[in-house]
Amino acid sequence: MKSKLLYVCAAGSLVLSALIGGCIVTSADNIMDTNIVMTIDSPVMRLNGEDVNIDENGTSPIIANGRTLVPIRAIAEALGGSVEWNNAERTITITKEDKTI
Repeated sequence: MKSKLLYVCAAGSLVLSALIGGCIVTSADNIMDTNIVMTIDSPVMRLNGEDVNIDENGTSPIIANGRTLVPIRAIAEALGGSVEWNNAERTITITKEDKTI
């Protein structure tokens, strides 16, 4: 069976501007281009042509109920952002420079 790939193409911003053909495209700012490729059910992602573990827990992208779920922390951190989890409110905050989502 052929692997299903999820391509995350980024140009340095954490503000997601479009979802086009399985490729998350972000708005460009002053950071060099970043290319992230994730494979469904694989704990390894390709970051700028290099294989790296998504995280130390073996997290991988999955398809659940017809939706593709990706590890947003790995994507945000690969783009130079930081992720905070608020357990009390069960929310995440992604920050990069002066942008917060």
